[in-house]
Amino acid sequence: MMLAVLCAVCSCRADLDSTPQTSATKIVFEDPPALEVLMAFMGDAGVRPAEFTFRVGESMRGGFRFNADESLDAGLQRFRRLHAEFLAAAIADAETHAEDRSDRWRNFVVFLEDSNASPQVWIEETVMGTREDALVVQDLFGGIATENPSVDEEVVPDRIVYSTSHESWAPYGGTAKLTQGVSYHTFYFNNLSAYGSTSTYEHEAQVYNRAYADYAGYWSSNLPYAYYDTPFSDSIDVFTVGSAQAASMATYTQYYTYMALSPGLATSATVRVKGQLGHRSPSWCYSTWCIFADATTGSMTTFLAPVEGISWSY
Repeated sequence: MMLAVLCAVCSCRADLDSTPQTSATKIVFEDPPALEVLMAFMGDAGVRPAEFTFRVGESMRGGFRFNADESLDAGLQRFRRLHAEFLAAAIADAETHAEDRSDRWRNFVVFLEDSNASPQVWIEETVMGTREDALVVQDLFGGIATENPSVDEEVVPDRIVYSTSHESWAPYGGTAKLTQGVSYHTFYFNNLSAYGSTSTYEHEAQVYNRAYADYAGYWSSNLPYAYYDTPFSDSIDVFTVGSAQAASMATYTQYYTYMALSPGLATSATVRVKGQLGHRSPSWCYSTWCIFADATTGSMTTFLAPVEGISWSY
């Protein structure tokens, strides 16, 4: 779980002018621009984001990170390819499960097909590599800017409870696919009574071989207020996407988390899928950096990757 001290929020250009020119700056758009509009402006202005968070429709949220030496055009081509690959694979997988006539799976297929049919991508946030680049974007598109939005240090929580039995807040069942190309999970809840107004939930795949695969810069989820959690660990990789407002989840609704991966040198790895209950502090903050872990499930499923798809119940 990622924890960090909140950074000061700047709401106008004057605030940014005092920021060192080399500081990375995140802009949260109050009126999200379309991907094509924002990227065309950046191309004309000669700037490029380090990463961005996007939305498709009302429920699909995700993110994309540019490679350090990647041009704007090359990065956009890679984003569109990864997004299309996710939708095609998720629809094909969901259609096979929908054959069991479950309303949960049929509704999930409709959600994915609607997302595929509505290709408009809206940019909710972007991280610019320098304060100067952030000013260029903010001058035209506005938004709220945050200095130094990420921190390369994890603060270990004082206490995390690790479970030895099923928790009332844990998913009831799901599916898992983890290869050297993707970490894709679906799951649903049958009881959400433990989630309060500041509760969070994270769905994580713990990969016990750091040489197996790495995050490839694209993630997506339909969890409410979804976010990507950057892990720090000496011994394992943890591919995690969470919900910053878990109380908005619904029972018997199919949720998913998806992360594109790039292959490492190892050809196999032990994987444990776990859930984590947390909370936001302060309550008004929805950033990864103000989410704290409270409890972690036991292993909801354990397998040797690569696995193209398994079902589990917990």
